[in-house]
Amino acid sequence: RGLELAMVYTRIVQPGQRKKYAYSPGESLLFRISGTVIPTVWRMALFTTVFTAVACLTYDPLRRGEKVKSLEHGEKLLLNIFQDMERVLQYFTGFITFILGFFNSIVFQRWWKMRELAGNITESSLNTAMHISVFMVSPPKPEKGGALKLRSARRNLIRLLALGQAMALQACHRVRDHDWLIERRLLERGGKEHLALQELQGPGYNGRSEE
Repeated sequence: RGLELAMVYTRIVQPGQRKKYAYSPGESLLFRISGTVIPTVWRMALFTTVFTAVACLTYDPLRRGEKVKSLEHGEKLLLNIFQDMERVLQYFTGFITFILGFFNSIVFQRWWKMRELAGNITESSLNTAMHISVFMVSPPKPEKGGALKLRSARRNLIRLLALGQAMALQACHRVRDHDWLIERRLLERGGKEHLALQELQGPGYNGRSEE
């Protein structure tokens, strides 16, 4: 079975439910929502927008009344609260900026390291596949069915390379989806490899998935 352009994987959000994201190389990301942070942050963004609009509509009459000295006692108290909150936000601005900058730097470093490791896996797989296609071209000795065995060995080695790369990508996303591997013919249901993977336990991919 040839390589498919569409890549579908199941990601386990812990704690959470299984969510599926699909992506096809070359597909436009301009109006894409699936797989982004929009489904998670849109409620908070909407609340912040509405709260900010209400605060601005409340503060503007107070600011205008302060200039003409026409505020009542309660309005003066509310204006003082706005002014005090402004000073507090000024104090927190530097601290929050530092924390966000440090956090973004750490996240980018981790993402870049994962990108390098994923590239190393792909490069090693391509090099190994090239060596298999170049050196494994004829049976080691003439025998009946040797060509068929050679072809089977070549296909099996390529399958194991793809299986290892798929398992590494699943481990990056903390996924344990054997059905996806079986559908791509990288794993045989009920085979020795499948049974061995089901028995393995440990962090990441080898951990038991939540139902």
